[in-house]
Amino acid sequence: MNNHLVNRFIFRKQNGITFPVLRIFGSCLLILFSIGSQTKPGLASLTDKLSTKLSSSAIVSPNSKQNKSATQGKTLYVGLNGKGNACTTIAPCSLTSVQQYLRSINTSMKTDITVILKNGTYYLPDTFTLNAQDSGFNGYSIIFRAETPGRVQLSGGKVITGWRTQDGKIFQTAVDNQDFRRLFVNGVPAIRARQPNAGTYFRVVNWDIANKRVEIKPNEINRWNKLSEAEMIVFRHWTINRFKIEDFFINGNVASVTLQNPGRDLAFMVNTQFLEPQLSYYFENAYEFLDNKGEFYLDKEAHILFYIPRPGEDMSRTTVIAPRLDQIVKIAGTAEKPVQNIVFQGIIFQDANWTGPSQKGFIGGQAGTEISTTHVWGDTTMIAGVELSYAGNVSFEKCTFRNMSASGVNASSDVENLSITNSHFENLGGQGIVMDTLLKAEPATATIRNVSINNNTLTALGQDYQGSVGIFAGFVENMTVENNKLWNLPYTGISIGWGWTRDINKLKSNTIRNNEISNVMNTLDDGAGIYTLSNQDNTLISDNNIHDLVRSPWAAGYPITGIYLDQASGGITVIRNKIDNVVMPIYTHSTQNNNVIQGNSPNTVTNNESS
Repeated sequence: MNNHLVNRFIFRKQNGITFPVLRIFGSCLLILFSIGSQTKPGLASLTDKLSTKLSSSAIVSPNSKQNKSATQGKTLYVGLNGKGNACTTIAPCSLTSVQQYLRSINTSMKTDITVILKNGTYYLPDTFTLNAQDSGFNGYSIIFRAETPGRVQLSGGKVITGWRTQDGKIFQTAVDNQDFRRLFVNGVPAIRARQPNAGTYFRVVNWDIANKRVEIKPNEINRWNKLSEAEMIVFRHWTINRFKIEDFFINGNVASVTLQNPGRDLAFMVNTQFLEPQLSYYFENAYEFLDNKGEFYLDKEAHILFYIPRPGEDMSRTTVIAPRLDQIVKIAGTAEKPVQNIVFQGIIFQDANWTGPSQKGFIGGQAGTEISTTHVWGDTTMIAGVELSYAGNVSFEKCTFRNMSASGVNASSDVENLSITNSHFENLGGQGIVMDTLLKAEPATATIRNVSINNNTLTALGQDYQGSVGIFAGFVENMTVENNKLWNLPYTGISIGWGWTRDINKLKSNTIRNNEISNVMNTLDDGAGIYTLSNQDNTLISDNNIHDLVRSPWAAGYPITGIYLDQASGGITVIRNKIDNVVMPIYTHSTQNNNVIQGNSPNTVTNNESS
């Protein structure tokens, strides 16, 4: 007989009468209120007092875990075709409806509320935006959980159908008045039509600084039908420039290309010493470039999308998704009313759009940033598919961020107690994770602090903006980046710090520990597996495994190193890191003299010009 089925009684004898007071059923106590006609004066009052003291409930568990289990939180359900406001597993509601329902009950929360998203792909009509009204209250959380981890997709895209072909090679279909720069075919990124094809590049001949032109070989450019829509992407050491083309003319053995503004003026503004001959470049986005399997071209004027299928792709059965929404999820509070206590579990965020460079080009700055004003190192960060501002106690657990036109996750003003764990980032046009999009040391109150980025995998990022970083943090405090795996990135793996300053500010007390970083820096130069800038007291870089950083033949000649302490880096301890198959293990440049570098394997430090 199972123990939990055993009945035991506790008896009490009073005034010559013996009667049961408590019945013990398993681990629960059942109060016996009825004593019968033999109850004598005062006996009923005794049982009344006993029942009142134990509980207003007839059953009380002495086991706190069982008691908690008995009061588990409310569970709501969302379905692909959900409607109404029942939000049950039989009658699930929509994501919008569950949000409205949550707002009607969350201020009186007595436990967590879980929203189960039933399996499938949710093509969102609008960005799913959470503000302070959507918070978990009273110390409890709102949890958005996939019914089956990895089988719920929140998509910012639109399915493209109606494909036809005349030559059996190039397929086409009509699209609405859409603009997008990426395309995903059966979940795999297509290639925006380019010249030369992927994996090879041209070389810049020279730069005409006085006239703000770039000089190339005449046979590398032509009067393409829509020349002004074509883009010229130039690798520039640690970043890239995406120029839009205004015109060109041929003078002898060079073609002089005039670039469109604002990119032209921004690129030639200052630091023109970085505009060097022999930098790698390629062209993108002309119908004439459409010649290779997996390439696409969008004719925005005619509203026609062209695509050359890869082997095995039947366009009558293939799922083609064009990004539509810039953000999939936006968690945005205010300084007075932040968003609190939100959890996402097991959900895939995918198919986010970004078309800013289609209008103005992209002049890259440091660590994946963009130069949009006169700040020569970068003053703007690209958008992300998931964005947070004025938020606290937010977690992403076992989620996937994939197939986005820009970055995966951005955090800006006043984000505290953020956790990104056991998640995967892949096939992003830009950065993986960005902590601090404002890039300002002041005010000290507008900060990113208490962040945990743990046990994540990041690969195939920076596919369109090759100066992007796997994990970037600007002015952050008490951030831990631990047990992550980063590989196959065009530039730096982890970059922390901003400002090129020795000033003491909110950049401090960060830990980068026990990460594996490999095959990064596979396109650009002047970067590292782990890179730092500025004073950041009490920052630790330890026990990381950095290996196989090999210079690309298309990169320029600046350092590629395992760990790179750059300008004004100070207050940093670098210990017990293992660095293999990296020509320059540790590199320092214009750092302060209060860094500790010891016990690394190897502990070889190059260009140690502390000042």
